Amino acid sequence: RKDVMRAADDLVMLKRLVRAQARRHGVTACFMAKPIEKYAGSGMHFHVSLQDDAGKNVFAEAGGESWSPPLLQGLGGLIQTMAESMLV
Repeated sequence: RKDVMRAADDLVMLKRLVRAQARRHGVTACFMAKPIEKYAGSGMHFHVSLQDDAGKNVFAEAGGESWSPPLLQGLGGLIQTMAESMLV
């Protein structure tokens, strides 16, 4: 979607509708990351990767022993903007 705020509002509305319908049918809708240990979770999280023009993962260092500078910069940006990105 082009309108991020509208998408966020739609997500909140969807969760409310799902919870209401679940209650109507005598069950509970749960959006916890992993409420039951032996089952897969659904925490509405996302994975991030970044590839160069050759398809190489720029977040991975050779051998996977350390974190690459682009990964550290990306994490820094996520941390810096985390509060604003989670406003409800």
